[in-house]
Amino acid sequence: MPAESKQRQTKVPAPTVPVVVLPRSAAAYVPVFSFEGLNAPSVTLQVFTGLSASYRATITVVGLKSTRSLTAEEILGGIGSLNPPTVNAKTVAQLLDLAVRAVLSAAEDSGVEITPDALSVVSHAVSYSVRGALLKAGVDA
Repeated sequence: MPAESKQRQTKVPAPTVPVVVLPRSAAAYVPVFSFEGLNAPSVTLQVFTGLSASYRATITVVGLKSTRSLTAEEILGGIGSLNPPTVNAKTVAQLLDLAVRAVLSAAEDSGVEITPDALSVVSHAVSYSVRGALLKAGVDA
């Protein structure tokens, strides 16, 4: 009897099914929009459509070289890199906020003194460039 119970407990392995994981960009066509403003950083924007609609912006600022790694708070918030500043967001408001935060963090790490005046100018220039890229993408910003 014990031999029968051992045979009954033997598990048959489940058949293996190949799983194909498609990259995020394969789910939908991802257009890339660029904006270069006068005295403003250049922005490259990707608009992801589909079930997980989102935005990715890379902001290029001349002379900005950040060397530090990202904090956990920055990663969870949506900042992908500080050199060059790259952000991922679900909404336009979040995209604008994260873009300004990423550029200011990278500037602070680069040794740039951020005065209240500089804070205002950088915030305006970054949001101007991101909004320009969003307008090229046809997104109402």
